[in-house]
Amino acid sequence: MCSRTISNSMTNDAGNRRAAIIDIGSNSIRYMEAVQTGHGLCFSPKQVYTTRLAEGLPATGMLSERRMAQSLDVLCTLAHAAASAGAPAFAYATSAVRDAGNREAFLARVFERTGLRVRVLDGAEEAAFAFAGATGATGGGLIDIGGGSTQIVTAAYRQSWPLGCVRLKELCPGATLPDIRKTALPLLQATIAPPPLHTEPWTAVGGTATTLAALSLRLTSYDPAAVSGCRMRTAQLPTLLDRLDGMGERGRRMQPLLSERHDVILYGGTILAFAVALLGIDTLRFSDADGMEGYAAVCLGTAQA
Repeated sequence: MCSRTISNSMTNDAGNRRAAIIDIGSNSIRYMEAVQTGHGLCFSPKQVYTTRLAEGLPATGMLSERRMAQSLDVLCTLAHAAASAGAPAFAYATSAVRDAGNREAFLARVFERTGLRVRVLDGAEEAAFAFAGATGATGGGLIDIGGGSTQIVTAAYRQSWPLGCVRLKELCPGATLPDIRKTALPLLQATIAPPPLHTEPWTAVGGTATTLAALSLRLTSYDPAAVSGCRMRTAQLPTLLDRLDGMGERGRRMQPLLSERHDVILYGGTILAFAVALLGIDTLRFSDADGMEGYAAVCLGTAQA
């Protein structure tokens, strides 16, 4: 894969196939354009819109009217952006839509408002696309923590569990990290249970992981290349989470990298810390590339579904 930035010369070349990828997640909706060139796939920077579609789902089993309306407004904007770019739009949805009792009604409204036909990925598909997009030829293992689910994947194993940072926040509310750990640990132990997986290296993706990587690097603005080059000794993770806990809710909100994630980062971090301990991981890599790149490869015919 080449540079993430799509240049004007590439987008204006009629011989290059292109696609707009829309990821309807539990915490955010993301947009990225992809172009197939003679050098491989090139990607635009990802646009992220925090919509919290999974909010209230654990209690009601339904997507809320407020969050559906907010998401529909974003999807209208993104469908228009894809049309303006001359890029066919390919939209997929993950945990929140997958698990909602009113998913079909929501998908019908999406089509009516935007013309988008949304593919709802099952857990195994979500895991596979993330693995393909993040690890490429390097292989190893993958931990993908989203808003509504967590995936653990290797070349021979893939599994998804219905616990992500937004869902865990609603199931285990807590004011401080010790409170969160105390209530979340029994639930994590009862839910996330992969077999022994002896593989290297391990890569983490998703908003929780990439935000923690950026914070560990002391970045003040998000840098995809720096995040993808980050290597963290997992023994550093509890210290980083303790530092974030010490800031308090107000302090986290004031951090530019946490402006849209200040209230869920400790929950996502708790899942990540649990996963790396469970898998016996000493060093963790991070990737800005994830399921969006994996899905784009399939849409543009450079990989199989």
